[in-house]
Amino acid sequence: MDASDVLAAKQQNRRAARALRKAHQNDPRPSFLDAVCASPYWKHAKTVALTVPFGVEPPTEDIIAAAQASGRIVALPHWIPDSPDAPSPHADGGVYRWAAFTGMDRLSPGLLGIPEPDGSAIPTSEIDLFLLPGLLFDRRGTRLGHGRGFIDRLLAGRSPSAIVAGLVFSWQISETPLPEEPHDVRMDALFVLYPPQKKCRTSVLGMPGIAATMIPLPRGEILPKPEWTHPSHTSRRPSRAQRQCPPYPPECLDAPPESAR
Repeated sequence: MDASDVLAAKQQNRRAARALRKAHQNDPRPSFLDAVCASPYWKHAKTVALTVPFGVEPPTEDIIAAAQASGRIVALPHWIPDSPDAPSPHADGGVYRWAAFTGMDRLSPGLLGIPEPDGSAIPTSEIDLFLLPGLLFDRRGTRLGHGRGFIDRLLAGRSPSAIVAGLVFSWQISETPLPEEPHDVRMDALFVLYPPQKKCRTSVLGMPGIAATMIPLPRGEILPKPEWTHPSHTSRRPSRAQRQCPPYPPECLDAPPESAR
């Protein structure tokens, strides 16, 4: 498949993905928080990079709040228009870079109306964990974005030890391999949210407390297809404690060890 074929295949997949997004636009947005906080990646991360949800994307507000509450540094994309210091400027006349999150009340609309932080710049090389949305993902960890290259540029210059993970609704997983270009970055892990069998009570942040499943993807391995069932879904009658979701799982508030980079 030559370059033009890859681009055509990507566009075809994007059209299919956008139709899926429209079909699921009224779905509830359960939280990924439990799975993220239970992962080893969270435990060793001092700086976590996320995006603010835009359209039909996984919620991240509770992850952002938990990261801030635990003393972690939170990085969000910030648009730099017409910056001569920004390498590889985008056709829109600027480039995205990471900036420190300083509070929900300090976010303001940026490019495309997406809320952005006003904090100081954070070098990509200092970020330990990236939690990213996408249009589609395949079982190799290939991510398909909107085609403007924003995420690829935001990942350029990351540390070799950094973890890049996708936040994924189950309907976003492609059973056939997605087309790739040399600059595309495969995910090191996927946090996949499958349709729940039960719901516990909505948390104080207004997000149903249903945990996603974290699947690590060592380089070159393929995501298996087991029966995904969260442990809290296996009991016939959940206890009152199971039905009541705390604002954050206890491990979310654990500070990263001093030895973390």
